[in-house]
This record gives sequence, structure tokens and C-alpha cells, in this order.
Amino acid sequence: MANTLYFHQDPFTICFSEPDNAFESFYSYHPEFMGEVNTTMFTFKNGGIWKHGTSPYCNFYGVQYDANVTLIFNPEVSMSKNFNTLNYEGSTGWALAELYSNSDIAIPIEKAVNANNLAALENQLFTNNFKRKENKYFGTIINNTPATYGEVIYGNSMNGIKGFFSTVKMVFVNPATPTAAELYSVSSNYVMSSY
Repeated sequence: MANTLYFHQDPFTICFSEPDNAFESFYSYHPEFMGEVNTTMFTFKNGGIWKHGTSPYCNFYGVQYDANVTLIFNPEVSMSKNFNTLNYEGSTGWALAELYSNSDIAIPIEKAVNANNLAALENQLFTNNFKRKENKYFGTIINNTPATYGEVIYGNSMNGIKGFFSTVKMVFVNPATPTAAELYSVSSNYVMSSY
């Protein structure tokens, strides 16, 4: 008797760029048919036609989603690193939903809060959110991994996470605003690991 392996994967859409001759992105929506008219994308789903690229953003077939981007940092691939900070350039409102490496997990970083007075500035000093400086956003990566035997500094007492690579998921909650949520670049400050 033969064994049967059942695999279920939610459908998704792959974006192909003809000028670049490359697949560029994955989208979580799944149309029945799609096409473009004068640089405007239209999709068909359940007998309806949907126009994409207009406000509200991230609204697919009547359901509002959060915008998210997943990135992998893998500089100097054979060197173990400590990822200390996460930095981005783009719209105010992006938050770090997940950051993990091959060995550690970080706590989330909340979106930046505009401090208009001294009390607001004091309140944000002890919260783990992005700080704005010179139109860029910086957040401290805080380790949330249980302690393991042999670490020089244990678990969440350590700033940053260690590993060969890290996976980052940035989220823009409620992107149904009249303007698009832009994310130009995401980077991380890292140093060579001491373990």
C-alpha cells in the first residue's frame, strides 16, 4: 500500500516584471483573472471586477489587510553576528512584528510616536518603539530568547540577537489611509558575535 502525502498551501499571486525579466514579489490575494489597462491593474474575483492601486490600500475583494514586508538579513554569510538595531526609511507607522535568527528571537518594536511635549517624550523613553531622527527611524533589538547554558550574557539581558542571518517582518497597521505607506530601505547594525 502506497503512502500518500497531502500538502495544503494557501493560494497566492506571484508578480513578474517584464522589463527586469524577473519575479519580484508575492501577494496574498488570489484573483481568478487579472489584466492591466493604461498602467492600472484590474482583477476578477467571484464575478466582480476590482481596481488595484487606489485608496484604500491593502483592501482586496472587500477585506482590509495590514501591509507587511518580510526581509532576510544575511551579510557576511559565514560569520556569526549580533544584530543590535533595526533602522528604516519610509512613512511613519511601520512596526517590527517579528525578528528572529537561526538561534534567537527578538521582541517586537512598536511604531514611532510623535512626542509633542516633555511628558510624551518621557513616556516613549522606556517603550520599545522606533525613534525618529533626521527623517529615519531607529529601534533597539531586544532579545526575548530563554537563557541557554554557556552564554556570556543570558537571554533577554542582552541587547540584540545573535545568529548567522535574521528574518524581519515589518508591518504597517491599518494602511487604509489616503496616502500610501512607503518603505524605502530597512537595515540592521550588527557586530561580529563573541560566541
